[in-house]
Amino acid sequence: MSKKALRVRQRLFESLEFREEVAERLCLDRSLVLNSIDALLDAELIPCALSTNARSLAADGASILMAIGSRQSTAASIARVAARLGSMDLQGEIAGNEPARGVADIFPRTTSISFGTDVAELLLNLWKAAHGISTSGFTGVAVSMLWNDMQGSILFGVIEQSVGRRKRIYATDPFRIPSGVTNEWHFVQLPTVGGIKYEPRSILRFGALLDASVADTAARLRV
Repeated sequence: MSKKALRVRQRLFESLEFREEVAERLCLDRSLVLNSIDALLDAELIPCALSTNARSLAADGASILMAIGSRQSTAASIARVAARLGSMDLQGEIAGNEPARGVADIFPRTTSISFGTDVAELLLNLWKAAHGISTSGFTGVAVSMLWNDMQGSILFGVIEQSVGRRKRIYATDPFRIPSGVTNEWHFVQLPTVGGIKYEPRSILRFGALLDASVADTAARLRV
């Protein structure tokens, strides 16, 4: 990835127009989005420099979603909680049934490294489908970030796809599966008191915005 591409994304994230569009695409309060992206920029967590434009932008997109999902008010807290969310480990997965044929599957496909890397892969899969031959439709995926008490002692993440009943559950601490349900994760009720859920439509709109925002620039996607 070139330094020029890095500068393009730096200017993009600093743009008020881009941040306002993110708020609209995610159907969220404008100030929440602006403060979250500002905190990532101040902490120099975005833009990141990975091997390709697509991977770098996907990682930045995942960081933005987690910063917003932190629901914190100060820059330091936003960066800290976003990092905790991104590092969450996979606790269990339901494979479910295969999605309908002819529809692009953007659910994470590789072995999980962390919640953050899986959210980034979701965006990568979306762009691969959008730029490839599977353009007849997308199998929507929702992403949730939750906490178990008002202090966020334990944080949870969920990536779920209603088609095929597929789900991955993450947590900052090992989460004990209740006795009798073993791997039946769709019956597990997470002990949460609040959080944020990005609906499938919001994820698709956010991913499309990131893609379109770097088109015809040095940071354009090559997927």
